[in-house]
Amino acid sequence: MRQAMRGRLARKYSREQIRQLYSHAGLYYEMYGRYPEALEMYGEYGDAEDIRRVLSANARRNPAAGSYFELRGYYLSLPEEMILDDPVLMCYMSMLHSILMDTEESERWYRELEEYARKHSGGERREARRRLFYLDIALPHRGSADIASLIKNAGSLLPGQRTALPEFSVTTNLPSLMNGGKDFCEWSRHDRELAASIGKAASIVLGKYGKGLVPLALAESGLEKGMDSFEVMRLAEKGRIAAEGGGKTELCFVAAALLAWVAVLNGNAEFAEDIMTAYRERAEKEAPRTLPNADAFLCRIYLYRRQPARAAEWMEKAPDENGTFCTLERFRYLTKARVYLMAGKTGEALALLEQLLYYAEKMKRTYIHMEASLLLAIALYRAGREEWRETLQGCVTQAESYHFVRLFSRECGAALDLLETADLTWQDEDFRTEVLEECRRMEKSYPRYMEQGTDAEVRLPEQAVKVLKMQAEGLSTRAIAEHMGIKEATVKYHNKETYRKLGVSTRTAAVNEARKRKLI
Repeated sequence: MRQAMRGRLARKYSREQIRQLYSHAGLYYEMYGRYPEALEMYGEYGDAEDIRRVLSANARRNPAAGSYFELRGYYLSLPEEMILDDPVLMCYMSMLHSILMDTEESERWYRELEEYARKHSGGERREARRRLFYLDIALPHRGSADIASLIKNAGSLLPGQRTALPEFSVTTNLPSLMNGGKDFCEWSRHDRELAASIGKAASIVLGKYGKGLVPLALAESGLEKGMDSFEVMRLAEKGRIAAEGGGKTELCFVAAALLAWVAVLNGNAEFAEDIMTAYRERAEKEAPRTLPNADAFLCRIYLYRRQPARAAEWMEKAPDENGTFCTLERFRYLTKARVYLMAGKTGEALALLEQLLYYAEKMKRTYIHMEASLLLAIALYRAGREEWRETLQGCVTQAESYHFVRLFSRECGAALDLLETADLTWQDEDFRTEVLEECRRMEKSYPRYMEQGTDAEVRLPEQAVKVLKMQAEGLSTRAIAEHMGIKEATVKYHNKETYRKLGVSTRTAAVNEARKRKLI
């Protein structure tokens, strides 16, 4: 198709006219921040200066807003002398290699940027120092140990430059602050004290990402540690309101996720779906880059609601872990591992979880290490491998030191089966009691969560089956109503009820699921 279009262009326009057409298309995409498409247009006729301008503009964005992973090929092919002449590009290369888990190369570019700052003066030196400060806080592989002191000393590190700092992302489009851009498990140990001591400074340094940050971080930390639902909701709503008052929609995603988790924990997964669906409608206009993770969150809700067909639909657009492992997709990978376990694909789950554990260890992601370890223990248990006990013990010991109750209770009976079967060592009997009680309560709310195999038998009325059969033949709602001698509203009612019972949301999915279950 594309080759044919090029042929028609060549026959109708001169080479210069075609170049201008591609250039105008590139400018259009660039104007709307659609840099991958802009680069494709500029690349058609080798506009090197335009390509460099787009790459520099993309490099000024943070990983949540920029096309870091998608455009890696462009940056990795840039001449080194070009990068060494631009502090923005050096900063980008350091961040890109950290995202790619090449920590040595990331640190090399950090040192090159330091050298640039030493050799230059004036505005060039200030720009380099701004970028270095950004990397000090934002580089994923460095962890979060020194962030508190960096934020406290922000004024002395960059006097008079606070408002000109590069924009940070504390979530990288994930529905989490504690486990978003970086891992903040250590912060959670002293959440109230740190919120009081550096909360205001953090809000200033992080700019728009700082609005609502403190109450949302406290809500998430409290949620993980078993805080009362009302207090979590109070803090989450406070953070959401602050974020909506000139902050970032990405933080509203965190607020929506916290409220959805509270609904799930209270046994109301249907309301959790409503919350996330409402956020998704807003994000389509305001924060489209959060949509993949919003859909992944919805998929987790489908697992609680025991809707395997809808989870299978989500898997069709899930990232492929067998290609290049993208660290920015970690939330979706963890969701995918759960769907594998539900579908009985234990081998696939084991392989993916081993990748996630490698990532967590290399990049100092404590929470992901615990989460992946728990899921790995479940997978090993189902595979009949004795290593599950040792894996689970390591997870329990680590989670106990942070009092992370919800790490286990989110997995309902899937975790409870193991916790009650294994002879585990617990340091804190109160923590053990809290974990087991929450898991038992969640199992009652979601008795078949992540259980292997298909759902229980679905029974459909005879008329609903007839509707399905005609849908499978491609008939429209009106045609079905006329053929059966019923109202279109009746056909739509059958559709709605059938979709609900089969756990799907579209006609095609309903037909496919009905065929799987041999209903038609």
